Amino acid sequence: MIIDCLYDVIFSDLDRRVVTYVKHQFYSISTLRQTRELSKKSNKQP
Repeated sequence: MIIDCLYDVIFSDLDRRVVTYVKHQFYSISTLRQTRELSKKSNKQP
């Protein structure tokens, strides 16, 4: 029972870390896209 509880705690913490990491990655990717689009638009303008 104690081992099961430990596993639960460890994996829940891992899940949280993974979720935050993925969110961060997604956020940085989306911001990169936005900046690229903005640079394209600004480059088109004379």
